[in-house]
This record gives sequence, structure tokens and C-alpha cells, in this order.
Amino acid sequence: MADRQQKGSFKEKKPPMELIHYSYARVGLMGNPSDGYYGKTISFLISNFFVRLTLIPNHSTENSIISFLKNGNSNNDCNLSFDSLNSLVEMSKNKGYDKENCLLQATCKTTNLILSVEKDELNISAGLQDRVIQVYGGLVYMDFNKDQMTKHGFGIYEKLDINLLPKGLWIAYELNHSDSGEIHTDVRKRYESGDQKVIDAMKQFISFTEQARNILIHKNETKRRDLAELMNKNFDLRREIFGDQILGLWNGDDDDDPAILTNAEKLKNELVKKEIRFCWLIPQ
Repeated sequence: MADRQQKGSFKEKKPPMELIHYSYARVGLMGNPSDGYYGKTISFLISNFFVRLTLIPNHSTENSIISFLKNGNSNNDCNLSFDSLNSLVEMSKNKGYDKENCLLQATCKTTNLILSVEKDELNISAGLQDRVIQVYGGLVYMDFNKDQMTKHGFGIYEKLDINLLPKGLWIAYELNHSDSGEIHTDVRKRYESGDQKVIDAMKQFISFTEQARNILIHKNETKRRDLAELMNKNFDLRREIFGDQILGLWNGDDDDDPAILTNAEKLKNELVKKEIRFCWLIPQ
């Protein structure tokens, strides 16, 4: 009898009123962009930037509205809104990869499914690295060797202790950056046509990643210096195969004033003048 129901007895559970998911920003620490070329990478999530997606049951026949606030600023006039997930996908096709894709990733936490949507539906040249780290979280060493990928369709993923990362990592980023899907297009064609320079570069990225894993796990006193040197080599190689036109002319090197990289205040001022922002990274 309902009026004699005792504490702890079965009660019908009501469905949740809303579902909330977060998609955090990711950092390709080493090996990028070899994930799309049977390479190896190390990535981790940061909590500095994220997309929050809230799903609320809609019992009406009217379309729901999904809104995206650029840079999380409600006063920004570049807000994006979608009347359905289908519209979100269509806008991704028309407006590009970066912003709308964050919402798609927050909605669907499955690496290969995310990648297949991007490659097959949106025609984006991409690899698994970003999808893996946003699903696994933390700090992950990824091996996308051809034999493994051909047989299984996914890589070998090793989750590392996030505390292995050296303290004081920071990132500089352009406010008006390019679409990374477009960036990969030319290199992808060169790789598939057998361009030896690109093929050799991908092998070198693998070596950088293996060295970085060893540094993170086994080194202490020289970890920051050794990892920084590898990060510079990784970027220099990316610049060599992609070019300054793609990566940006200003990349942290300053021939007129080499000491700028050791002067934090001077570097900060230079970044601001070039409309580049920076922040300390907070691993998620």
C-alpha cells in the first residue's frame, strides 16, 4: 500500500531534469601532429578553458536553442546559437572546425565516433589525439602505429601521472587563430603522395615523443630544461613542414632581442602588442 510504504522501499526514480557535460581544452605537449600519420603523441587537459553543455528535456514540438558564448563573454557580439544539434553540425560545416566542435565533443564522449563525424561528415583532416585526451582526461601517452591502427582502429594509450608534468607550464595563443583542419590539408596530401620530407618528419615526431615520455618518468633535476628543448625541436620541425604562413610569423623567436625569452615582463609586453594572450596552464 502506498500509504504504508516504509523507508528504504522501492520508489520510482524520476528522470534527471538536466544533464551537464564539460569539454576541456587540450594541450598537445609532444609529437603533434603525428597522430594523424601513425605517430606518437603526449597530451593533457587543462581547466583554463572549457565548454559546458547543458541538456534539458524538451517535451514540446518546438525547437530548442543551444547557445555558445565566444570566450565565455556574455557581452560579446559573436555569440553563436543553434536551434538543434543538426543545425550545429551544419554550422560546423559552414563556419569551421574549432568552436562548434567543442560542443560536439562535450555532447559525445566517444573518440572514434567523434573522429568519424569530423572526417566523414565535416570533411576535416584530423587525427585521434584530441579526441582521446578529451575522453581519457589527465596526461596520456598515445601510440598510433600503423599495425595497431590497421588491426584495431585505435591506438595504444598509456595514462601517466599528471604530477609528472613540470610546474610552471604556460601557453601563448593568438586571438584570431587559423583552422587546424585547414592547416593539415596540404601536409596530408604530401604525406599520402610519398613526400619523403613529411614522412621523415613524422618519424622524428615519434622520436621526440618517446624521449619526452622518458624525461617525464625518469628525470627530475633536468626535466624542465630537457622537456623545453624537445618542445622547441618539435615546434621547429612543425614550422619546417607547415611554414610560417600557416603557423604564424611570430613564434617566440626574436633575432633583434634574443634576451626577450628570459625576461618575463618584456615577453609579456611583446605578446600583448602582437595581440597574443598567455596564461599559466592548470592541468585538469
